[in-house]
Amino acid sequence: MKMRKIIGLCLALILMVASLGPIPVSAESYSGHFGENITWVLENGTLTISGTGPMGNAYGNKPWHKYDIYIRTVVIEEGITTVGADAFNNCRNLKRVSIPSSVTEIHASAFEFCTNLTEVSMPPVLTVLGVSAFWGCSSLESIVLPLGLTSISASSFGSCTSLTSISIPYGVSMIYSGAFDDCTNLTTVSIPETVAWIDRDAFDGCGSLELVRYGGGRAKWNRLSNPHDPFDPWQEESSLKNVPAEYRCIATGIVELDEILMIAVYLSRAHAILGICVAVALIVMVLREKRGLII
Repeated sequence: MKMRKIIGLCLALILMVASLGPIPVSAESYSGHFGENITWVLENGTLTISGTGPMGNAYGNKPWHKYDIYIRTVVIEEGITTVGADAFNNCRNLKRVSIPSSVTEIHASAFEFCTNLTEVSMPPVLTVLGVSAFWGCSSLESIVLPLGLTSISASSFGSCTSLTSISIPYGVSMIYSGAFDDCTNLTTVSIPETVAWIDRDAFDGCGSLELVRYGGGRAKWNRLSNPHDPFDPWQEESSLKNVPAEYRCIATGIVELDEILMIAVYLSRAHAILGICVAVALIVMVLREKRGLII
């Protein structure tokens, strides 16, 4: 009787395991193709992607999905030009990623929810960073964004809760919705004067944000940090409106250089000499006032 129970339990266990689908016994070596010109090899926890041209978009069907739990390091070799959508998402044991200088685009959700990812080397020629590319990478403490980017897509770094600072590269003009939302440990952000638009919720949930270093002047920042959308009468207050800011233009706590010029122009309409004198006096005051000058 006892033997029958034991046999029954063993059969039940076998059926349960079988219902879970194929489970790799070892991660020593796996390999395959990803499209016509790209191959992949997984050995001892390192996934190496080789070939030429763009990597395909996986969209939930990446060829190594059975072995996600074994991937600790991803090495994309020179010659690959894009990182496909969903290519490495949910690889929760992935810690390091090396991306070559030949890669110009990282597509949507490529590294989404890689919760143990701590190191990423970004290529200098990168121009496209897709929606949610690094969303939920909660162990990522820092990342250097390349100069080739022109925008920060929606949710690119949302819920990267270990990020403490971020520097937006010069040349970026747009920061979209939720780009850094719920980065709860983010304390400082550097934003260049090339940025023309920041969505109101780009930094939602960044409760630790203490300082924005802005590359332009105060007047422009006031407009940028609290944009007005005439087509949205119910718009909420910008997530950056009340965050203290520093400016890299010549400025004091009273007046900025562009404001000085406006004053001079206004006065010159009434009296040219008076306007010039006031402008010179204010500029001298600015140059002497070092508290607001940031180099």
